[in-house]
Amino acid sequence: MDGFSILILITCVACLAAAVLALVRGRRRADRLWFAAGAALTAVWLFTVGSVRVSPTAYVAFGRVNVAAALAPLLPVPWLLVTLFLARDSAWELVKRHRGLLVTAVVLSAAAACAGAWGLLVEGVDRSAAGYVISLASPGRYAALVMIGVCIMSLFNLEVTARSSAPATLAGVKHALIGIAAAAVYHVFVLSMALLYSSVRFPHLTAGAVPILAALALVSWSVARRRLDDSRVAVGRPVFYTSLTAFLAGAYLLVLGAAGWVAREQGWGPSLATTVSLIFAAVLILVVFMFSTRTRRAIRRFIDTNFYVSRYDYRREWSRTSLALAGVTREADILERVLELMRETFEADPIVGATLDRTGERPQVHARRGLTPALIEAVSDADLINALESSSGPLRIAGATLDPALREWGERHAGALSAGGYEVAVPLGANGGLIGVVLVSRSGDQGPGRYTREDLLLLEMIGRQAGSTLMASRLAADLSATREMESLHRVSSFVVHDLKNSVAGLTLMVRNAERLIEDPAFQRDLIDSVAETAGGIQRVIDRVSGHAAGSSPASGGVRRPTLAAVVAAATRRAGLSAPGSEVRVDLDADGVGELSGSARTVGTVLENLLRNAATAMAGAGDIEVRARSALDGRLVVRVTDTGPGVPLDMVESGELFAPFCTGVETGLGVGLYQCRVMLEELGGGITLVPSDAGASFELWVPAEGI
Repeated sequence: MDGFSILILITCVACLAAAVLALVRGRRRADRLWFAAGAALTAVWLFTVGSVRVSPTAYVAFGRVNVAAALAPLLPVPWLLVTLFLARDSAWELVKRHRGLLVTAVVLSAAAACAGAWGLLVEGVDRSAAGYVISLASPGRYAALVMIGVCIMSLFNLEVTARSSAPATLAGVKHALIGIAAAAVYHVFVLSMALLYSSVRFPHLTAGAVPILAALALVSWSVARRRLDDSRVAVGRPVFYTSLTAFLAGAYLLVLGAAGWVAREQGWGPSLATTVSLIFAAVLILVVFMFSTRTRRAIRRFIDTNFYVSRYDYRREWSRTSLALAGVTREADILERVLELMRETFEADPIVGATLDRTGERPQVHARRGLTPALIEAVSDADLINALESSSGPLRIAGATLDPALREWGERHAGALSAGGYEVAVPLGANGGLIGVVLVSRSGDQGPGRYTREDLLLLEMIGRQAGSTLMASRLAADLSATREMESLHRVSSFVVHDLKNSVAGLTLMVRNAERLIEDPAFQRDLIDSVAETAGGIQRVIDRVSGHAAGSSPASGGVRRPTLAAVVAAATRRAGLSAPGSEVRVDLDADGVGELSGSARTVGTVLENLLRNAATAMAGAGDIEVRARSALDGRLVVRVTDTGPGVPLDMVESGELFAPFCTGVETGLGVGLYQCRVMLEELGGGITLVPSDAGASFELWVPAEGI
């Protein structure tokens, strides 16, 4: 027994031992069960190859070669499944998603195995000086092509696993990946030589014991150090998309080569012109295929459906983030929820953050959690803010993984960053604006650089959603403040307007007093007007203080005012009842009795309307006040003057009752607006009535408000 025979036996024993060990420690884990099946099948196949090698005659070798040929197509299948399950999250789900490819590979391999059992794969075995040479029949070449495809799929899976692994995870699986890849590459080499020359030199098969034994040693090394047991890798879209071009190009060339080989086998002999045309057409089709948007989308959909296994379920993560932020309105509480969500998702601590106020020249920290003075300087640094706005996604801020755009920033704040082990800066923003920053550290049991591209994508999603919530919170706060200011401004406008009217009445009395102070009737009217003005100012003070919003209903022993009394008081306050006034106010209030809760509101509204009418008529004209009770019990009062009427542009623009819109230069523009607001508070209203001459306003108060 020579050295190669001993090596083959050692490899067979090692394969069987690995299979038994995987079964004992398998705990029904699919990856170990398939590893055990692959290792056992490899041992049987390699033992058969060794028996062929020591066959005494070519006839005996031919029989043993047929057994090896029947086993060979089945050999890559369990290893393909091992590459799918190796360190992969949700591997069963992955198998379900591209079960079509697996079923195809299994069916073709089984068909090739059956053909080998019937002796259809091998045409003959010849002895040479270097050993036996196996000649393949046409089905044998097709079987070699199938096995090459399965091996390439296995290598593709190994590449995807390696590229998707975080550094800490890759340290646990890299030896197993290298070992299995080495064995797969060796078999691709042997099968490609067989496909090219339609024969297999037996020393090539014998030498296969070396890569197989090396693969077992590397896998055993990973398992022995207990680094493979708990390692899991989630494979995302970017990895598949990056490798897809090379994979498709290789598959395309493989198909072209297979087509040429089939044509040669069938004796097809196309002319040179036909060959050149076919090559040009094939290249053109490949270029169109690679640049077609529709094709790329179809490929992405196919990958998403059949291959993609995400580390995260983004719909679930989005829902979880929305649920965590639901019902929170305070900016500090939103920030706290975001930090807690990131802490739970990535098992990282510490995680600190802040929201920013960027209204000034230099960004200032607003709400914050866990920030030291040094970190406050770091997160409000203009270099970090500019870099995060330019990237629109998280940036690495740790040591060797530091983003180049943050090099100077990292040097300035290296002490604060290294103290917390912070690795990633996450922007909180919405609609292109940065509203906050979160610094995320690594977990205590992980090394630097643990955050994968898919982790960063999830952090970006959380940051965007948190930014939208923060923006909504700020807008709600601004809206609330605006409403408060609007309410205060409205009250102040009403106060100024009422005071202006009071001052105007007093000014008119003073001007008339110079001429009529000796008239007893004027003296009585002056005293009444001063008393009315003082009462009006007191009502303004009460309204601002919140002590009174209108007239209180009359109680026992107190006579409720009639509409005539209300109109007379409004006329006095407007300064239209004094002797010498050229404005005449006529009242028609037949059938209208006493007023109660609406007396003060109706009086204020009538005062505004009378004063506006007198101003429009330049202090001379007639004003008619007509009151009636409607069928539904409402009090309806119409005030009509003989002035020039309301400007047409104010009527057509709809701004007649809007605040701060006036048709005269000296007015504040709040009189009619105040009338509308006061009447609406009672459930009534006011409107402009079309009139041929002058202005006519109609106000009403509901029956329950009278």
